[in-house]
Amino acid sequence: MPRSTTPPRDLAPKVSVVLPTYNRAEQLPASMASVLAQTYTDLELLVVDDGSTDDTRAVISSIADPRIRYIQSNHQGAAAARNLGITAARGHFVAFQDSDDHWTCDKLALQVAAMNDAEEDTVGVFCRFIRYLDGRAEAIPATGFTAGPALFEQLLSSNVVNTPCLLATRAALMQIRGFDEALPRYQDWDLAIRLTLCGKLAFLPMPLLLARQTPGSITASHKAGEEALTRFITKYRSHYDTHQTALADIFLSLARHLYRQGRATDARRYVLRAMHHNGPRLRYLRTFLLGR
Repeated sequence: MPRSTTPPRDLAPKVSVVLPTYNRAEQLPASMASVLAQTYTDLELLVVDDGSTDDTRAVISSIADPRIRYIQSNHQGAAAARNLGITAARGHFVAFQDSDDHWTCDKLALQVAAMNDAEEDTVGVFCRFIRYLDGRAEAIPATGFTAGPALFEQLLSSNVVNTPCLLATRAALMQIRGFDEALPRYQDWDLAIRLTLCGKLAFLPMPLLLARQTPGSITASHKAGEEALTRFITKYRSHYDTHQTALADIFLSLARHLYRQGRATDARRYVLRAMHHNGPRLRYLRTFLLGR
């Protein structure tokens, strides 16, 4: 059973930061430090230990900060760990950190300010981030991206909301029942789609997060990606029926996952389906053949 230390309600912070971890004891101190060093200090850091077998608990215990709450759970995966953190959170807002990512020191300050200034039906705010992958740095979303009424359709096509980039109201996260634990990948993408169905997401164009893909990361699993996107098509079928361009993009993403599993014939079928839904555009073939 999960175990946690809960502060008195009159000491509840404005922001709860949920950090799930599993056997990442070496990376954990730096990730925690980037949260605890925030210029916005009215926070609690919930480290959800998803059944680690390394020195994770000892590492957390060695960091003396009263804002840290340690929650221990059996190993169920990152989505379940985040949901456990959301349930245990005391803050009005919930933010998410990963054990191998790093925030800029003003991330929470800027996001809380953005939420305070946002329209009443705004349920969250996300920022641009820098992703380090295979020795290359890439800004996501790309320069020129704007969030607005078309964000929902954009999210049907591709993900621009990395989990540690998001600050959302706990009420909205509870309303949509948190992360979909049945998805083997893209839980953050799915969460963002569902958040936009219950309110607006604001966007901060400055990069406030450094994200690194590490060995063993779920983002490296193309089989999981294939399964997750197949479920997306079923889960959001009524929306894809009226957003054919978005459906074409999902088919192309499926093709890439299949191709990288060595299933070229199946991949080509999805490329043809993508072209059927959005025309024989060169960018599909370029993306599929060149991987970008």
